[in-house]
Amino acid sequence: MNFAFRVDASIEIGTGHLFRCLTLASLLRDGGHLCIFIIRRRNGNLADFVRSKDFMVHELCEKPEVTDEGGHEGWLGCDWYTDAHETCEVLKNVETDWLIVDHYAIDAKWEEYSYKFCGKLMVIDDLADRKHHCDLLLDQNLGRVAADYAHLISRDAVQLLGPKYALLREEFLKCRKAQGQNLTRTRLHRILIAMGGTDPHNITCQILKDISESDFLDDVTLTVVLGLSAPHKSAVKDKTKKMKQPIRLLVGISNIADEMQRADLAIGAPGSSSWERCCVGLPTILAAFANNQLSIQKHLVAGGAALEAKKKSGGEFDFKGAIHQFVQKPGLLAQMSAASATICDGEGGNRVLAAMV
Repeated sequence: MNFAFRVDASIEIGTGHLFRCLTLASLLRDGGHLCIFIIRRRNGNLADFVRSKDFMVHELCEKPEVTDEGGHEGWLGCDWYTDAHETCEVLKNVETDWLIVDHYAIDAKWEEYSYKFCGKLMVIDDLADRKHHCDLLLDQNLGRVAADYAHLISRDAVQLLGPKYALLREEFLKCRKAQGQNLTRTRLHRILIAMGGTDPHNITCQILKDISESDFLDDVTLTVVLGLSAPHKSAVKDKTKKMKQPIRLLVGISNIADEMQRADLAIGAPGSSSWERCCVGLPTILAAFANNQLSIQKHLVAGGAALEAKKKSGGEFDFKGAIHQFVQKPGLLAQMSAASATICDGEGGNRVLAAMV
């Protein structure tokens, strides 16, 4: 079967949408299916990275971005009709059994236009804020229920909802199995700092500043992870040189699962990496810097898998105060680790694959 993915990555969009599509594409390819990617050319789109994984990539031309009026419209880089038309020009040359769309700027208008060029259409969404024209909808977020999409998709569309369907790379499942029953952390010694693939607001430097000013973290070791297209790599590198704690800076690594497995606590954003951390039982201090992350953060905190980094009067996050809670409550780390591990088991990709083929 032939599968086409319409997905983007950029400094603004981040890399989570692309990486979860790559996970699904890898599973499909392992099953003997052909996958292509349709990606708009823009800063940080990672098209070359996708090619390095031996997938065919069709890059749509870069265009002047449309005005983003508080939503995600600007993420498409053009109006919906232009994007749908250019996508379908690619699909005309490929007999596409499934078109998979993972893009906050795409809705039912785009999908209806493109539907005649594919056998079936799948939507990957997190927001439940717009109508879709699809056969299958995947929303892997905690707390999502069928009623959230009842008025947004047809009654015939299949819904795959919740972290049991989270698209995680095989390495996370392997780490979980390797840990066996030893998923729970009991001592705060290693902190992993990973604010997403791009960290456009340079929150990483703020985290390091808070840790360097803390007088109760002298015996921890730090690992900072950034993506290849992160715009503040130089600033972070300079900051790491001034830290009193042992620290490693890793850029564009392919073994993030191993780093999560080694860590006792993570500081990160409530995006798709949340399910990766849950899979290996890693508690997290969360810092939501976008409105689309607030729901994930709310449910992870309510589920006991994470703490929220509160904002101070100046607008900065209070990472120092959040970390100090683990010093004040010695049992909190183990408690959150156990809760985290119950949320996602790493088998989501196989479940999605079974629903598609």
